[in-house]
Amino acid sequence: EQSDEVNVRRTAWLMFAGLLARLEKLARTDTSIIPIAATTWSILATEYPRLKLLLPHNVVWTDDEKAHFVLSDSDNEMIEFAVNHDIPPVFAKHEIVKKFANDLDLFYYPNSSRFGRIP
Repeated sequence: EQSDEVNVRRTAWLMFAGLLARLEKLARTDTSIIPIAATTWSILATEYPRLKLLLPHNVVWTDDEKAHFVLSDSDNEMIEFAVNHDIPPVFAKHEIVKKFANDLDLFYYPNSSRFGRIP
């Protein structure tokens, strides 16, 4: 049944989000994790342009939930959004993310994160 598949997918996404939150929490006490997480988030940011294909017809998420993501015709704008708004600041400010943004010639302003949990 479709609703079961939707719930399974939502659960998988929730677990993935939980892992990212756990990574951020661990970084509070173990700074050796920060470069690993900065690399992980940089890789995730490169996948943001796929959302243009995935989200419009996605049945797993409501329109309100999808509204978080800014869909743009420009792949670089979507990656910039991820770098500057979605990567937690403790990782976004790391040299790995800065280099990632510079290598892609992105506007880089990590202080604008919407999810700034760690100072």
